[in-house]
Amino acid sequence: EEALQLYQYAIEAGANYAKEMMCIAGVYIKKGDIQRADECLNQMLSNAETDDFESVCSTYNMLIEVLRIEGREDVAKQYAERLLEYSRGILQRSTDKNLLRWVIVGCFQLYTLEKGFIKKKRYWKNCNYYYKKMGTDERIRKEMIPFHMEYLSKLNSKKIKLKHGLHLIAHMGEDFDV
Repeated sequence: EEALQLYQYAIEAGANYAKEMMCIAGVYIKKGDIQRADECLNQMLSNAETDDFESVCSTYNMLIEVLRIEGREDVAKQYAERLLEYSRGILQRSTDKNLLRWVIVGCFQLYTLEKGFIKKKRYWKNCNYYYKKMGTDERIRKEMIPFHMEYLSKLNSKKIKLKHGLHLIAHMGEDFDV
């Protein structure tokens, strides 16, 4: 409760609204109150001044992971669809290739949640399409690790797996604890 009050105070004091709302949503997630976390996320999304794309996408991804843990995969899938829709919308207005990672994360979340073979295959194909579009020079972020692990597992050649694995390590950003 104290953390929630501090974040609310920060918002009132003029701190970054989107970032603070993401932190509040994170506190609710840790408390197991997914409904309140969802309310925070939706409030953040409906706020006209919210332009913190990273915070919104991170929050979606965080909610998806928590819902998976709770066994609520149907709701997690809805959030994955929202993440994908939101990130594609932002991508249409930006030339930043780094933002493609959130489209990949959304596609990958749907890929892992999908039970149907044909849809699952289509999601994987979309992941690969956007990954190739992103290029290999971008810094690897931690939200992309599950995709990369699956990508590595699907490669046929040990030599290519090693090359991709070394590339992955070489391009990790500072937000990793390896």
